[in-house]
Amino acid sequence: MAAALPSPDEPVVITHGSSAFIGTGLEQTLREAGLDRLVLAGGAANYCVDSTAPMAGNPGFDATVVGDTRINFQRSLRDGRVFPPGDVLALTLANLDGEFARIAGTAQVLAELGPCVAPTRSAAAARPAFSATTSISSDTAK
Repeated sequence: MAAALPSPDEPVVITHGSSAFIGTGLEQTLREAGLDRLVLAGGAANYCVDSTAPMAGNPGFDATVVGDTRINFQRSLRDGRVFPPGDVLALTLANLDGEFARIAGTAQVLAELGPCVAPTRSAAAARPAFSATTSISSDTAK
């Protein structure tokens, strides 16, 4: 889908594990751009988001997880109990909410972002600076 492709000047962060902050240079890229707020959208909440959101807070970033853009997978315990994807997603978001990130819906985040413009110092001063990062997780990309 062409709309999901990064723009030519957009940094692309390739991850080889569950957190976008481990071994990727993401923190340095964000710091150099003067960004301190992240919006995490798309992907599996109980894997990459569950790792990235808490790690964003350690160096002082303010993370928002867009809860209605997340998916999850069924999980089973060793005793045979099975948890459907919706329950896993709800619990994952509940674990992150307030402690590691703010959970918000797409409409709320888009309203906060306002018109999409390239971040500039004047734009950052006028409204919160949010970062959109393309993250690709693949063990074959090593």
